[in-house]
Amino acid sequence: MRRSPLILFALTVFAGWTFLFAEIPFVRVRILNTEDTIRLTSVSKLFVYDDEENRITLRGEREFSIRAEADELRLYDDKERELIDGVFLRIVNGDKNIPVGIKQVPFGIGWFWEGKED
Repeated sequence: MRRSPLILFALTVFAGWTFLFAEIPFVRVRILNTEDTIRLTSVSKLFVYDDEENRITLRGEREFSIRAEADELRLYDDKERELIDGVFLRIVNGDKNIPVGIKQVPFGIGWFWEGKED
């Protein structure tokens, strides 16, 4: 009995695909490397953790800013009060179905089409 190479290839790809996505991958994304401040908005609750796993909860419907200062990140509320700082900050959205907005992200730096977009 002769087996089709296409069927064997499909089975191999499917088996590998399920193995690759058995766990949800952890993804880090660099949004800014040309600015010292990033502004965030959220309509849902946010949980922010510092590098020592201290946590603060932020109510939605507000704007926040994260600034790089003295080799640390500092999170400020809309009234410029410092809320938390650390070598890194991890932000977890309280409602995974509602995105966190990032304001004025630069794109195309150095090109004729450069600009900023929310």
